Amino acid sequence: MKSFATADFWQAYAELSPDMKIQARKAYKLWKEDSLHPSLHFKKVGKKLWSARVSGAYRALA
Repeated sequence: MKSFATADFWQAYAELSPDMKIQARKAYKLWKEDSLHPSLHFKKVGKKLWSARVSGAYRALA
């Protein structure tokens, strides 16, 4: 699966706390290594929308 970041993503990422940025980077690294890792809860949530867990309160959408 290919991934890329949009300008909207970088704007939202810039607003995250330093700790959440670290968690987001870790989740992305894990997703690249194993997109089906159970801790990510990677799933389809719309016709063309996917969700992955970054933390208990944050999700990444693609």
